[in-house]
This record gives sequence, structure tokens and C-alpha cells, in this order.
Amino acid sequence: MRTAIRKMIHATNVIDHAYLVKGRSMAVKPNIVLLMYALVNDENLSQSKLRNEWLLPLSTINTIVTECRNSGYLTLEPIPGKRRECFLHLTKRGKEFADLILAEIHAAEEKAMRETVARFSPEFVDALVNDENLSQSKLRNEWLLPLSTINTIVTECRNSGYLTLEPIPGKRRECFLHLTKRGKEFADLILAEIHAAEEKAMRETVARFSPEFVDALDFYAKKFHSALNLGEETDEE
Repeated sequence: MRTAIRKMIHATNVIDHAYLVKGRSMAVKPNIVLLMYALVNDENLSQSKLRNEWLLPLSTINTIVTECRNSGYLTLEPIPGKRRECFLHLTKRGKEFADLILAEIHAAEEKAMRETVARFSPEFVDALVNDENLSQSKLRNEWLLPLSTINTIVTECRNSGYLTLEPIPGKRRECFLHLTKRGKEFADLILAEIHAAEEKAMRETVARFSPEFVDALDFYAKKFHSALNLGEETDEE
């Protein structure tokens, strides 16, 4: 169960990272890419939807909406009965800009989905502290944390007595991270409810769909990453 959950979390991280890297490669702010993506997929997009469904902070929403409005990419339509709340609509110029930056992303999504559904079940679409060899490079490459963040939290947890560092032979300045007894107690305390919720959700998902759900999500993540030319996919059969 925990292995399946970790695999699913890694797959979603790979997908998120692919969107982020592709946005940067086009010299467009990642949040602008996200706003354009949301706009072309929702004709009734509003600030509250960006906050509640796309999980953007209000300050970020205000910044990117103002920037795109000033660039002529969108207009605001007041929502009756909702003070200071507006629908966001793409202008003709905005649609052309969105098409330009999203064309490759949409093509990659569709290619990855076709290959995933062909290999697994179409039901895959509807379903939509477990590593004993964790290292700084895994935190960077699999959990997608910035190096500065890794250094900060590892130092903080080490100073608190939660983990120890074990040098990796042949890898300069690279260490395995191991929980101490105190660290395990701390992890159990803060993760117990989260793990219980994950396992309940996974049991119900597998019961309704197929145990292949996690493999399918992982497969889609690799195919999407590959379709955007961000690296070779691995672990294919």
C-alpha cells in the first residue's frame, strides 16, 4: 500500500515538474502558463476558482490577472451579486497567445493519454518516509525540491536530532538521510493522519477501479515527460 502511494506521489510530481520546465523553456512565467491553461479549459473561470481549484494564492492571482489584462490577453466580467469577483475571459489576442504557448503541452498530453489508455484501461482516466535510501539527489530529482530548500530542511532536521547523514561511497558531498529514533517518533506523530487518509483513499480507488491505476498514472507521467522532450522515460516493459 505505501509503495503504491509513493509511486503515485512521484508520478504526480513528474507531471507537475514537466509543466513547470516547459513553461520556463518558453520564457513564460509558470503561473501565466497555468492561467492560460485554466482559461482555455473553463469558460466560467473566476478568481475564486483559481484559488480553490487551481490552488493559487490570492496575491499571485491578482498579479498575473493584472499582468495579462494589461497585456490585452483577458477581460473581467463582474459576477452579479458577488462583490469584487469577476469571470475571466480570453480576448482574441489572449486566445492566440494561449494557443501559442499551450499547443505543445496539449499535444504531449494527448499523446501520453492515448498511449496510456492503449496500454491500460480507459477507467484510468476516471480514477484520476517510505524510502530507506533517500538522498539529497532523490529529494531534488524525485521530490522536486530546490537545492537551497533541501539544504535548509536537512540542516534543521539534523540539528533537531531527527536525522543522520551517511556519506555515499564515490559520491562527493552526497549522503543518505536516515531517521533517528527521535525522528521516527516525530514522523509518526505528524504523518499518522495523512497516511491513514492516503491508505483509505487508495483502498477505495483500487476497489472501484483497478490495481493498475497507480501503474497507469506512473506510465502517463513518463509518457508526458517524454512527449515534451524533457528526458527519456524509464521502467517501460
